[in-house]
Amino acid sequence: MMKYEEKEVRQVIQNDVLDIYRKISIVAFQNNILKIMLYCIFSALTALEIMQTYMFLNKFEGVYFIRYAPLYVGMSYILLCTATTPYSTNVVDNIFKKIPVWKVDCADDETKEKIKKEAKFLNGFIIFFVILASIIAILHMIPDPDDKNILYPFALFAEIPEWENTLGWCFRSTFPFLGLLMLTPYCQVIYCCSHIKFQMYLFIYYVKNIDKCFEEIDGDKLFYTEDYQKEIEKRLLFCIKHHIECY
Repeated sequence: MMKYEEKEVRQVIQNDVLDIYRKISIVAFQNNILKIMLYCIFSALTALEIMQTYMFLNKFEGVYFIRYAPLYVGMSYILLCTATTPYSTNVVDNIFKKIPVWKVDCADDETKEKIKKEAKFLNGFIIFFVILASIIAILHMIPDPDDKNILYPFALFAEIPEWENTLGWCFRSTFPFLGLLMLTPYCQVIYCCSHIKFQMYLFIYYVKNIDKCFEEIDGDKLFYTEDYQKEIEKRLLFCIKHHIECY
């Protein structure tokens, strides 16, 4: 049953319909071990990027540029994700700690099922893409003779023969993590937008049914009914307040 009462419809995100999505794209990156890994990877990749930049400036050749430019440019995006993910994770987490949201079951069954259906799809979507990204990353970990001609770090490691294999596998071991990391910014945006959309579904339902329980009373009489006017005013203020808080 619809209730235009804050205590009846409000909740902090606990029983999140996007729980799996949240754990993969937000909660996972709040783990201290992953944070340390993130900082270590960021430092190592930054060092490699600086070295490659130096090589570009020191000895610019067309062939050299064609070989390594794709990864060089792509690495900028990876570094951006690595640097911003801890911050964006905290921002998203704090947003849903402060912004009041309505329970998905505070409207009718149709709206509830619609939200749950979309949430189920999104949870499945992120599981699929994490698996896909992991498979692609693992395939890229397989050594190939042309690695030195495509990925500059392997060409750099070849300059230190005794450490080439060790450094190469250390670099390859980051691929699965980086695969997930590159998806994270988009996943966090989708997570926020999806919750906003779900709240909009509930909001629209409440606005459409703002005169519920008064349908059988003659419309002309309602205009002069004080109880009706007060109740509608209360419901409008309730909806407007939630709209302002969320949007």
